[in-house]
Parts: sequence; C-alpha cells; structure tokens
Amino acid sequence: MQELIYSLKRERMNPSNEWQIGYQKALTNVISEAESMLEKEKEVIMDAFHEGMRCQGWDPNRGIAEEYYNETFNTKD
Repeated sequence: MQELIYSLKRERMNPSNEWQIGYQKALTNVISEAESMLEKEKEVIMDAFHEGMRCQGWDPNRGIAEEYYNETFNTKD
C-alpha cells in the first residue's frame, strides 16, 4: 500500500505530465483514501504475524509483531 501511495504521489507531482485539474484532484482523493487504510493494513499484518508465531508454540508480545512490521513494511517517503 505504501509503495502505491508513493507512486501515485510521484505521478501527481511529475511536471512532465500535463493533466487536467480534475484528474489531479482525483489522484489526490485516491491517495487520501489509500493513506486512510494504512493503519488497518498495519494491524492486519501484525495480527497475522502474532498468530503465526502463536501457532508455532511461541507467545510473542505485541512489540515483536510491531518490530517485524516496522522492519519489513514501514518505509517513509
């Protein structure tokens, strides 16, 4: 999801493209909608990691799942 948001932002700001204002506004709306879904995506990924560890007989705390998420998915643009 984060890579998609980054790509959309890059395309929206690309000065070589001559998009109409309506198309740029639509891209802005799509970016905002995708950004609003990031926290839900993070929770789902962390829950899956935690459940996978639990099924293997481990009982990791929530911090380990968040550390996994941050190392694997949390990229800042």
